[in-house]
Amino acid sequence: QIHTIPTSFNPAIEDHREDLLVANTGLAKDTASIHWLNPEVLQVLSKRHSTIVITLQNQTQTGRWTRESVWFDGRKRRTEEATEAEKRCYNCCDTGHTTYSCPKPALCPYCGDTHKAHLCPKKGATTSKCTSCARRKLECNKSIEHKSWMASNLNCTHHSRLSAPPGFTAKKIASHRGMLCHIAGQDAMQ
Repeated sequence: QIHTIPTSFNPAIEDHREDLLVANTGLAKDTASIHWLNPEVLQVLSKRHSTIVITLQNQTQTGRWTRESVWFDGRKRRTEEATEAEKRCYNCCDTGHTTYSCPKPALCPYCGDTHKAHLCPKKGATTSKCTSCARRKLECNKSIEHKSWMASNLNCTHHSRLSAPPGFTAKKIASHRGMLCHIAGQDAMQ
């Protein structure tokens, strides 16, 4: 993955790909394909930079390109090895799809009620219901009060049973915009 690439970059245009590949000696011969990590984000007009994924012909070259920065448009860009990420929706707090394609009503990550996060009257307060339980209309089994977006939700038996799709395990949990993001990898990758 290469971060902070201007959203004006179009991997389908040969000149754009050439600008990236010529500036990084050796990358051209290693590259099999280039695409946006999340093409849906390009629809957001205010988004000026995003992440591209370069698939390499030889996986042994991955270490080289993740250790070294990649040059693009006269600037060094941060790189890291791409992992299979679980899609997370910030509208309904569910997994398997993104906010841009969410067919469900909003679910607040702070209190578990059916309204958008920025409208939450309880924002910052504690609640005894996590979003996994709220979404499924289950009584949360948490014995202590917790904010619905906190990592302590992983102790909720409903949450731990339902959060990862079949064939996936939680590999890393990162805080993102005040809510939980599950970055998952297939069992074989661990």
